[in-house]
Amino acid sequence: LEREPLLAPSLIRAFAVPDAVCNSHTLCGLLAQASLRSGASLLPFHRVEGLLVEDGRVEGAVVKDLRAGRSLEIRARITVNATGPWAGTLAGMAAVHLSMDLRRGAMAAWKGRLVRSAVQRLRLPGDADVILPRGGVTIGGTTEVPTDDPGDRGLGAGELEVMTAGLAVLLP
Repeated sequence: LEREPLLAPSLIRAFAVPDAVCNSHTLCGLLAQASLRSGASLLPFHRVEGLLVEDGRVEGAVVKDLRAGRSLEIRARITVNATGPWAGTLAGMAAVHLSMDLRRGAMAAWKGRLVRSAVQRLRLPGDADVILPRGGVTIGGTTEVPTDDPGDRGLGAGELEVMTAGLAVLLP
């Protein structure tokens, strides 16, 4: 409680572990810069419409410029599927079945920095188990809801209330 004075005084035990919060925007920016320095081309606002498959090998992709509406064929020695929850969809374009267990999660932000470091409940993963400092806000979450849609950004009825009640155990 000395280190994190707003944590619930009813906590029985707490452990300080060397942990950190990764700034995903900074990480992506640094990856983009390093890739460009190594000769890569980046095409923001482009969506893969299909893969170019020849003799069972992916030779590139057809992408659509979402701003201009034009399609472009890109050839590559190596094609990497780094599409996260869309990996199964992209693999299917090469006639490869990739089973995905998709789950979406929601997090909420509260004004003000309520904790100094990442706070994690020590239990099996579930809803409402992490509180993170991020700039001038505190982020808490998460929920875990099965979905079939990799683009699912919905928030189910009662989801925010379940998360808020669960996090109140740590941070009343």
